[in-house]
Amino acid sequence: EGQSVFSSVNTPYSGSQDVWALFAELAIPLADAIEMQVAARFEEYGGEIGNTFDPKVSVRWGVTDTFVLRASAGTSFRAPTILQASSITTGLEFISAGGAFGRIPTVGNPDLQPEEATNFNVGMIWEPLDELSPERDLLRIGERRLPRGRQRHRPDVRHRHVVGVREGAT
Repeated sequence: EGQSVFSSVNTPYSGSQDVWALFAELAIPLADAIEMQVAARFEEYGGEIGNTFDPKVSVRWGVTDTFVLRASAGTSFRAPTILQASSITTGLEFISAGGAFGRIPTVGNPDLQPEEATNFNVGMIWEPLDELSPERDLLRIGERRLPRGRQRHRPDVRHRHVVGVREGAT
């Protein structure tokens, strides 16, 4: 049996981007067991990307000493990276049932737009023992304006909603 050899060629690229941001957060006690947090982030990317303002509000209620309910809502933003906008790389893609791979060039897209999303989260923490605290969160992330054009076979996706459950224990 022969060995498989994979090689790739990446074309050098360069780029720069000046970004500045300002973040503020405030914790507000509403009652003995209820706390609200208000946060905001402003980012300036300049050029075609421009700027963004993303607020978030969250509430935490300690129902008992061992049970906490929490919820949050906010927006988020992610600008395309220099790699996504201006790189030229070569990757491998499976191209036949016989096990063949082909070299596929991937070219950055300078016209990519930032990702934006509205996020919601509702969760609970239960701490029946000091050493055990199970958590469960329901979340919904509704993304708008996802970057397009980065990969050869990527569909034209403009909206994507993620709904899920996050569980954990410590």
